[in-house]
Amino acid sequence: MDEDEADDRDEVEEGPSKEEWNAVRKLLKDDVLSGLIPYVLKEMRPAAVYQMYADAANPIIECVDYANKRQNAKFTLMLRTLRNKHANGDLVNEDKAKPIVWRKSAAKQYLKKAFREGLIPDNISTNEDMEEIWNDLCKDQPAFARMEFDAAFIRRLQGVRDDYLKKVVRRDNDVAAYLAAKQNHPTPEFNSRGEPQWNGSQAQKDLKVLVASGGHENKKPKELWECRRVLRPIKCTPFIFSETTSTRKRGC
Repeated sequence: MDEDEADDRDEVEEGPSKEEWNAVRKLLKDDVLSGLIPYVLKEMRPAAVYQMYADAANPIIECVDYANKRQNAKFTLMLRTLRNKHANGDLVNEDKAKPIVWRKSAAKQYLKKAFREGLIPDNISTNEDMEEIWNDLCKDQPAFARMEFDAAFIRRLQGVRDDYLKKVVRRDNDVAAYLAAKQNHPTPEFNSRGEPQWNGSQAQKDLKVLVASGGHENKKPKELWECRRVLRPIKCTPFIFSETTSTRKRGC
């Protein structure tokens, strides 16, 4: 059972209210952080902690009946949780906002999209340029609500820029390699069956023009093939016509 489950159970049982338990937790937390309550269990057990407050007539602890089994269990669980958090170094920071996970953040995705769409020039380099980007594009965006213009933002913006430039170079290299391959290995005029090549042929281009003008409507593929002289060298197949016209495949 954790603290939240204990809170839910207390709502339907007699005993301290949620606000009173919150006050008890704050008291315990402050004293654990100050060292008044050792975070090592064997140095001061829960009963000794409770008795310390009872002997001091602390008004906050008066709401807890340590003889009550359920209240005793909740007090013990609360103290153990606080001690464990303190031992892990988490207790002092539990009220602070969680750090931004930049790798998956909406802010990073926003900057990446801004570079792709040309909203941020890829040659930005000075702090003045980056501050202008912050003021014009980022400051009022919800994704940057927990951020400000500082060294961390500059570093992150530079990282997104550098990553974008690497991808641009890789894209250009891929395009150049593709064009070189096409030039060195052009599409053959005939396919493996000795038929005129369909992809890139004049027949394909003319058929696309015909489809764009609506000339294919209410006509079967074979009718188009028979009436278009430029298509005659191409074997009439349902695949070719359905690919170009996006109509239901029909036999010739």
